Amino acid sequence: MPFFRMDGIRSTMQAWLRFVALALIWGSSYVLIKLVVKQIDPITLVWFRLTLAAAVFCVYLRWTGRVIWPEKGRLALIYVGVMNTALPFGLVSWGQQFIDSSLGTILTSTTPFFSLLLAHFLVEDERLTWQKLGGLLLGFAGVVILSLRTMGALQMGGDALAGQFAVMGAAACYASSLIVIRRYLKHVEPLVIAGTTLLIGALAMIPPLLLGAEPWRVLSQAEGWAWWVTIALSLIHTVVAYFLFYSLVAVWGPRASLVTYAMPPVGVALGAIFLREVIDGRLLLGGVLILCGIVLVQVRMARSSLQPRAGQV
Repeated sequence: MPFFRMDGIRSTMQAWLRFVALALIWGSSYVLIKLVVKQIDPITLVWFRLTLAAAVFCVYLRWTGRVIWPEKGRLALIYVGVMNTALPFGLVSWGQQFIDSSLGTILTSTTPFFSLLLAHFLVEDERLTWQKLGGLLLGFAGVVILSLRTMGALQMGGDALAGQFAVMGAAACYASSLIVIRRYLKHVEPLVIAGTTLLIGALAMIPPLLLGAEPWRVLSQAEGWAWWVTIALSLIHTVVAYFLFYSLVAVWGPRASLVTYAMPPVGVALGAIFLREVIDGRLLLGGVLILCGIVLVQVRMARSSLQPRAGQV
């Protein structure tokens, strides 16, 4: 009996270590993106990040005997590949040029609100309730407070409000992808969805790359640290993070989505420590309202949770 008890404790500790590691990885992504877009334009950054991550993931899928391009659900995979990787990664990278990394982390956490609205119209067993509506209103109030906070930067000639809308647009992209995954890709293994959509996302970035960027010149002129940060975003914040998340899902199930709550505190703290970003009352109040809204929304959604978030930044 003691052996089995120790084995259970060890398994629980490993799950919590994965949770903490994932919160740190995804929560710190916004600080790294904020740093690297000063050296590498968003289009080049997203293309390189997705291409390297897709290459590693495809090698893994082939090595483990999994199918990279399943016969069923291909249109859905294409949609998710664009809307869950290429477009939101691009929107976040572009938006982070104009807003604090801490604000970007908080705004991305609004994904459950968009999921709630879309599910009400597109998923039969996900209708709005008073509890969900209350969570939605709390989150909206938080977003309004954060929007008012950016007005000062906007008046000084920046594009803070546009950057904020870009990041929220990324959250909406993630939400729509979750709906598609739930409705049309239930039969596909989550790791296959992740790897295949990364590949599709990398391919989707080629046209804008050819039209609006000079990747080899940009990458060759970037400082060494920017290269390492970009590689870290690809290998650690994408590939490793996906494996951590799916291994956590295997143990916790829908409860793994609780990592959404841990990301904003990590992002805000790291932004203040490494980028000297200001943490004022409106940032804290807006963030708390959004997190409280997410809790209200997710309490009852957890039982019918959508498939794991395959493309979190």
